Amino acid sequence: MLSEVLHDLIVQFIGASDHAPFVILTEKMEGVTLENYLKTFRPSQLDSRRVLELTLNMSRGMSFLHERGIIHKELRPENVLLSLDHEKLKLDFGVAREESLQAKIDTRSAALPWVARELLQQSVHSCDLC
Repeated sequence: MLSEVLHDLIVQFIGASDHAPFVILTEKMEGVTLENYLKTFRPSQLDSRRVLELTLNMSRGMSFLHERGIIHKELRPENVLLSLDHEKLKLDFGVAREESLQAKIDTRSAALPWVARELLQQSVHSCDLC
């Protein structure tokens, strides 16, 4: 699945091992996570134009994935990478799943504050969190 995802806003997949230890190799993105970038602005604030730019780029990346039936599952500041100059943004996959597997997604494997609302609702209805 990852090898078919080629987009300027998505970290590029390079390869993976097919035996233990299982590893996924992606492009190296030198810079910082969005989480660390945002911490540098406290107590000051980001310019609203910059906030909109970051948000639109994250939305474009997510839209690209959703159009291909891929659910990111963990879009959170640690999985958004910025280049050294903070101009280029890329989404790291975190935990991604094909949409056809959505019914099998176990929300306990994700960080609950960042799980998509629709996945939580599905889990509550199927008692995954009970």
